Amino acid sequence: MGGLGSETFQKLIDGRITPEKIKNASKYEDGMENLLYMSEVQKNSQIALASILPELYVKKLGMIPLDGIKKSMDYILKNQGPRQKVQVIEDGARTLLRPN
Repeated sequence: MGGLGSETFQKLIDGRITPEKIKNASKYEDGMENLLYMSEVQKNSQIALASILPELYVKKLGMIPLDGIKKSMDYILKNQGPRQKVQVIEDGARTLLRPN
């Protein structure tokens, strides 16, 4: 349970909140901006996650769960083709993404 990183993500997993409700929230909760950022990125991109988080959590976050880098690359090549751009982010907490 402690692996999610914030109460907002835990509420999302439990079904107590949605990204739409966060946009109109009257008070700030830790992690709100991360959930909003993730939902905006997911509008234009597919996110696959190689993590030790349980598969159920990853799916509820709207991501594709993968077991490791090798399986991740196999998935991308099989489903997206060999001419895909891939970015491996080792430390997502210290990474800023910008739209192309």
